[in-house]
Amino acid sequence: MQRPAGRLPLRASGPGGSGLPGAEAVLRLRALVANGDLDSYWRFHSASEHERLNPTPDQQDFNLTA
Repeated sequence: MQRPAGRLPLRASGPGGSGLPGAEAVLRLRALVANGDLDSYWRFHSASEHERLNPTPDQQDFNLTA
């Protein structure tokens, strides 16, 4: 799934080291609300999290290349 233009992940920082610091994530969420983009972002976020947490059955068959 492709991320909507200008969107960055808002996942909180944690042991994994990914995501934004709390204050930055809150500011970005407030901007999404102010711009009226929260609904479209949340649909994207939910779909992305579903894909991350529920990989396809044949995902282990793919070879990663750099």
